[in-house]
Amino acid sequence: MTPTGDFVTYEDFGAVGDGVADDLPAICAAHEYANAHGLPVRSKHDATYHLGSQALTAIIATDTDWNTSRFTIDDTAVENHKLPLFAVRSLLEPVQVEIQQLHRDQKQVDVRPPQICHVLVESDRRRVYIRRGLNQNQGVPQHDCFILRQDGSIEGAIDWDYDRITRI
Repeated sequence: MTPTGDFVTYEDFGAVGDGVADDLPAICAAHEYANAHGLPVRSKHDATYHLGSQALTAIIATDTDWNTSRFTIDDTAVENHKLPLFAVRSLLEPVQVEIQQLHRDQKQVDVRPPQICHVLVESDRRRVYIRRGLNQNQGVPQHDCFILRQDGSIEGAIDWDYDRITRI
């Protein structure tokens, strides 16, 4: 299917948004099309998208507005519980950013990047999201992601304290 406007919707590619039908294939197809054509993606404000058991990842590389829509993640019979449902990728060249420490709810750093950046910080000193029972795992290194603006301001909540950042 081909969208007719200046943006792409999940429904353009067959999503139902009723919380029951598996919308993940349509979501992946919508982002693939949007990425290839440089178009933003918008979801329906009242939709509930069901992300089912298929081993698929939606690659997000253009502006995406989920508005007030909801996503239900059904992991009762997943094909691959280690595969992410979404991966955000930038079409811009990477920028080197040096941040030594961060603290919960911090809103400013002394770094001035040349452009707005999506930053993922990680500390291997602590593991989080450790899952017990079915699909048990060892968790992942503590991490946060946020938008860093050219003036050093942070958009997005810093959820953890980082005495030492081991990866940016």
